[in-house]
Amino acid sequence: MGVTRLAHQYDVEILLAECERSLKHAHEVPIIDRLLLAELLQLEGVLVSCMPQVNQLISRFQVHLTSLLSAKDWKELIVNESEKISMLSKEFLNRMTYRFIA
Repeated sequence: MGVTRLAHQYDVEILLAECERSLKHAHEVPIIDRLLLAELLQLEGVLVSCMPQVNQLISRFQVHLTSLLSAKDWKELIVNESEKISMLSKEFLNRMTYRFIA
């Protein structure tokens, strides 16, 4: 991954493209590390290639969270924290939209 940073720093497009290709398929590297590096180096292709894994993780988290909270707990959470949940959701959507449009 150090090579990717150097390629980006010195604007070596061929090397940067190769590093991006390798990072897309570096499944031995934890997803969070790939996402952070892709964000840092603005490697849109890596971000896009990680989205299925991110969606899987979100789905698993939702299932896990649902199993932990009763319906009553969900209602209380939504009533008590609805403003924060709404703000967090909007911020997340704004960032993701900006990232793919920009």
